[in-house]
Amino acid sequence: MSGNRCGFTLIELLIVVAIIGILAAIAVPNFLNAQLRAKIAGTQSDLRIMVNAMLNYHLDNNSYHAHRDGEAQQFPLTTPVPYLNGFLKDRFQAPPNVELAAGFSASFTYYHWIPWNTHADWWPLRGERGHKVILEVQTKRNAGIVDGWGPAGIRGGPPYDVSNGLISIGGFFRAVPAGQNVHLY
Repeated sequence: MSGNRCGFTLIELLIVVAIIGILAAIAVPNFLNAQLRAKIAGTQSDLRIMVNAMLNYHLDNNSYHAHRDGEAQQFPLTTPVPYLNGFLKDRFQAPPNVELAAGFSASFTYYHWIPWNTHADWWPLRGERGHKVILEVQTKRNAGIVDGWGPAGIRGGPPYDVSNGLISIGGFFRAVPAGQNVHLY
């Protein structure tokens, strides 16, 4: 027999296949969750941007803009002075198969401004909505929150908590500090 060897033995091939399988088992779940983690980070960033735009609007007008439902709810932040370059669409908007009440589809498509003055009944002290962000602005006239859907398809409710898993029940909230006034029109 010659000392020249051509090819791999069966054991060598099985070891390589096992190593590739172990690496795939480690890497694939991280790749699958990367898009969801990016949406979560983007949503948190969008809410921070919206609160900053509202604070700038308040500096110029001594008031926050009125709460609105519909497609134009962020209009005061984009026109005539562009505090935002465009409407901020919620990354976790209502899925297309969810039937929404008439006239509320746009409210569930974009991040939503909820002032304390016009939604006092929305601010319970306990229960699923009685969490830290709500309590931070509760009873502070001319304060409010901006909110959006969470990855589980829930708007409102408890705050999203990543420690319960990436698809945790809850929505996103960010407090808007008390200001001089909130327009009621």
